[in-house]
Amino acid sequence: QGDFQEEFRSDEIALPDIIFFDMFSSKTNQEEWTYRAFHKLFVHCQDHPAALYTYSSSTAVRAALLAAGFFVAPGQSTGAKAETTIAYTPARAAQVDPKSLLGPTWLKRWQRSTAKYPSDIEPSAEEEFGKRILGHPLFRGS
Repeated sequence: QGDFQEEFRSDEIALPDIIFFDMFSSKTNQEEWTYRAFHKLFVHCQDHPAALYTYSSSTAVRAALLAAGFFVAPGQSTGAKAETTIAYTPARAAQVDPKSLLGPTWLKRWQRSTAKYPSDIEPSAEEEFGKRILGHPLFRGS
């Protein structure tokens, strides 16, 4: 109970193995779907082998997860959603088939997208954010 952004960083909370990230839509709960929120979560559990599952397949959400440091893969369809998203910490990503992760096709789609930035990325920060995506280990050499 309480504010997720405060509670998950508590010393009393064990590091998660699995995170079910079901924070309502970004329209009703915008703060939880930002680069800043995903970066805080990544910093909290980056050295631990963890996987985050969410129903969102949004380009901006996936970009925020990647920029935060997660390794991202498409997830199984659910209901009307053709695809969901799985994000892994580096320690967990080392345990999955690299072919299951996003690759050059997604990167090209992100580069063409008109909705490629999470809501907390100001126009003045877009270039730096883009460098984080392009420099992610998933896309080096792409």
